[in-house]
Amino acid sequence: MNLRVQDGAVHAAPEIPALYGDADFAITGDLATATLRLVEGEHHDLVLAANRVDGESPCARAGEFFAATQAFWEEWIGYCRYRGVHEEAVKGSALALKLMTFAPSGAIVAASLPNVRPMYGIDGTLNLDEVKLDHLAGYRASTPVRCGNGA
Repeated sequence: MNLRVQDGAVHAAPEIPALYGDADFAITGDLATATLRLVEGEHHDLVLAANRVDGESPCARAGEFFAATQAFWEEWIGYCRYRGVHEEAVKGSALALKLMTFAPSGAIVAASLPNVRPMYGIDGTLNLDEVKLDHLAGYRASTPVRCGNGA
């Protein structure tokens, strides 16, 4: 992978989203790094996005995106009607499950416990035989990449 820094963003290839931010990115081989030092109350935005909109970095709208996201989740959890001594735990669990849900089917696509195995595909598929994806490289080029219940 040929990484480069251009206009405050790390780019790899046209089909791969770029990492935008107000950080000083450094490239070493296939690794992009940046060091950010924050003090209380300060923030830096890092945004993974496919492209700029009207020549503007996605970071310019990060506050707007954050506000919309926060409003969505606050509205969603607002529908929880449980009131009781475990309200905070129930709401936290509901949010965690919602975050792991594939919207089109309602399937849970991630497990919070390492020993939990999915039983069905997110599209309702019953056959989840392990498949090797030889055309993909895993984290730090590890191989083989597999998907399915045995992966």
